[in-house]
This record gives sequence, structure tokens and C-alpha cells, in this order.
Amino acid sequence: MNARIEKRIAGAERVGRHKTSMLQDIEAGRAPEIEALVGSVVELGRLTGTPTPHIEAVYALTALLAETAVPNPAARAAAQGAEGALQKA
Repeated sequence: MNARIEKRIAGAERVGRHKTSMLQDIEAGRAPEIEALVGSVVELGRLTGTPTPHIEAVYALTALLAETAVPNPAARAAAQGAEGALQKA
């Protein structure tokens, strides 16, 4: 991951306008894939003793968004599970 920031920005510009899969999930009333996309990074940080305060904040906020924005009770339960896992740390 030694790509220069300019190269990363240029790559993002080539992709053009798009919505992330988590945003698409929220807009469709589905629970976002919090564990696979964000929870795994938090877990790896804990396993390696690497502090991940920013990603933990994203994790908690995404879980809160899913809990409040997703009408499906099962999806809300999945989001609450993610939030509970963060609180155990």
C-alpha cells in the first residue's frame, strides 16, 4: 500500500460517481455489511494490539445508522450485534 495519494485520487476520479455498497444497503432498507467491511478491521486491530480509534468510531456510527435507519427488525438486530461487539472491547 505504498501508492501515492495523487495516484489514489486519480483512481477514484476514474471510477466516477457511485454509491458504496453500505449506502446502497441502507437506502434499500437492508442492514449494511458492518462486520465484513468494518468489524473485521476492528477485530484485526485488537488481535494485533493495534489501536484503531477512527475505524472504531466508523464502526459504532455505522451500527447506529443501521439501527435507526433500517426498518427490518432482523437487520436492526444484526446492527445491534455489531454495536454490542464494540462495547465488549
